[in-house]
Amino acid sequence: MSVIESDFVWITLLEKRVEFCRNLALEIIASKVEDGIDWGRNAAPPPEKSVYIETLGLCGEAAAMLYLSPINWITVRERKKFGLPDLECNGIKIDAKTRSRHDYDLVIQRNADRDWIYLLATGSELHRICLRAWCYGHEAMMRAPGTSAPVPGPNAYWINQGDEILKPMRELRILLHGRGAR
Repeated sequence: MSVIESDFVWITLLEKRVEFCRNLALEIIASKVEDGIDWGRNAAPPPEKSVYIETLGLCGEAAAMLYLSPINWITVRERKKFGLPDLECNGIKIDAKTRSRHDYDLVIQRNADRDWIYLLATGSELHRICLRAWCYGHEAMMRAPGTSAPVPGPNAYWINQGDEILKPMRELRILLHGRGAR
């Protein structure tokens, strides 16, 4: 069963929440600089782009947290220290992957946890986030890494939005809270 447009969940974040995410993004970037983070093959993005990318990711997490509540939104410090996911509910671990365009794929790193759930959120504006679909890590890892990537490479699993392993957001809500959950 494929996810269709009517399955998408649109969340509009209040400016206060976007500002919270922006301030948290600034803390994260300062921490990365302080820790001498290895940016990999790519040079560090310009500061204003780093803030936007980090803020967008946090806005995606905030939107997922709002839709899936009650749920724990794990602090960045805890995640970094203990290798925890973005969100957790009743032992189910969820990593929100936020992309800057609504037509982008779900990207799951090759070394990601097989048992976690990976949720695709998209947003071209910080305050307007679309929760599109989700899958388990082990489902994504049955695909060959990088085969559907815009630039093929071995470091991630690229799950196209039309892939049959993706499930509607309402099914994740039911998984976490049972049928009839509001």
